[in-house]
Amino acid sequence: MKRSMCTTNRSGRVHRFMRRLTIAFALLGAPCTSAVLSAHPMHTTFTSVTRDATGTVFRVRVFADDFALSISQFVKKPRAVGDTVNDADAWQYVRSRFAIGTTAGQAVAPVACGVRREGDVYWICFRAPMPYGDAPLRIRNALLTELHSDQVNIVQFALANQRRTLLFNKSSAPAIIGE
Repeated sequence: MKRSMCTTNRSGRVHRFMRRLTIAFALLGAPCTSAVLSAHPMHTTFTSVTRDATGTVFRVRVFADDFALSISQFVKKPRAVGDTVNDADAWQYVRSRFAIGTTAGQAVAPVACGVRREGDVYWICFRAPMPYGDAPLRIRNALLTELHSDQVNIVQFALANQRRTLLFNKSSAPAIIGE
């Protein structure tokens, strides 16, 4: 009898395939179908990092339901109906879970540049201001890792003629960008 593609086998081949497929969708910015998500729920955020005249800009895409749940647990308030989030609570959570610093170890306080909802995702924008935002930075993205043990946070950047994609999970060490 043939197994369906959505059935987990002992070797984990299907799980690895689904993880790669979900990461590929995330990198392309394409939505995952409900069939793919229900087969093996993938827990990811996607961060795009660019530079402009004001510093290094971080734009994070996060699923609204996970984001709202993490924020409600973080601020110890009931989860809002419709997965809406309070901007102040969102910033407090993001600053606690997304670390930015200099390569010398000095913390860099991010400056908020917006939170917006698009369907079932939130886009969070913040920046490392000049002069820090023009130098290599040490970052760590631990968003939602307290919620999901399989959380993978994708950070993609093209800075200083360097183009890379980084993956962060609960135990990931900080990484340097922009060298």
